[in-house]
Amino acid sequence: MGTWQVADDLGEVSDLCISFNRGRLYETFWQYTLSADELSKQNAKAWLYVEKGKTSGVALSRKIGNVTTIEELWGEIDGYYGDPQGKLSSKDSEKLKECSTIFDSLERPARLRVPLDNHFGGGVAIEFGLKWLNGMALATRELNGYLKFEIPDGVSIRPAQKGDEEDIKRMHDIHYRSFNDLKVYSDWVGKWSSETYIAEVDGKFAGHIIAEVRPKGLGDFDIAVSPEFFRHRIGSTLLLTGLNSLFRRGAKVAIADFMIMNAATNNFYHDNGFNLSRAYNYFSL
Repeated sequence: MGTWQVADDLGEVSDLCISFNRGRLYETFWQYTLSADELSKQNAKAWLYVEKGKTSGVALSRKIGNVTTIEELWGEIDGYYGDPQGKLSSKDSEKLKECSTIFDSLERPARLRVPLDNHFGGGVAIEFGLKWLNGMALATRELNGYLKFEIPDGVSIRPAQKGDEEDIKRMHDIHYRSFNDLKVYSDWVGKWSSETYIAEVDGKFAGHIIAEVRPKGLGDFDIAVSPEFFRHRIGSTLLLTGLNSLFRRGAKVAIADFMIMNAATNNFYHDNGFNLSRAYNYFSL
């Protein structure tokens, strides 16, 4: 058997993560492309699984607020969980259990994120009896031209201006329970790659969208609508405004991420032309 060792070469770590994802869309550390510089900037902690001099596994974590999350955990096993032909061999089972080396080193609270197509990570969750927390979906929509839409009566859409970050933070905290510092939103709104739009009803803040262009023709966004204005077409109006912003600045594909256990959000993106591309499970450690 091999061992999990703390990784010093973040370039090797990012290359392995990209390789294990096998060309699929991924989101790691809020990025869709990984590099050693990005991992260093995010204060990543990483491990490599080395067996007989060969590296055959990788793990990658970071801490946001007081929560540590393993966002990538990959390795090689011979069998598959869920295979109707039988369970894993004792060798595979022991290899999965060796992840305790990583888990024991983490600050708590901690959680593990595993894409549905990751047999190794899924096997770890089962072997350790981890409690499922929720899931995250990545959905995409191609951007082939400007989208036509009508702004609902009584609603106005305008570019963000200084001072809006306080309302954006408040709305984001309500919807995503992230409770970041105000500076996070000031920096986000002010990034060269972002355009932010505000929806108002009779002069009252009703929602926002931050549309950000990413490398390789991708774009994503942060969107939130005040609960008192649900079902007033404000969400779809903001979304289409953001998608047109992304298209105008060169994005070819828009990415939405959202929690799986949220039927309203799932339906919202389906109704607005998004298709599921990748899904992740979150487990408590």
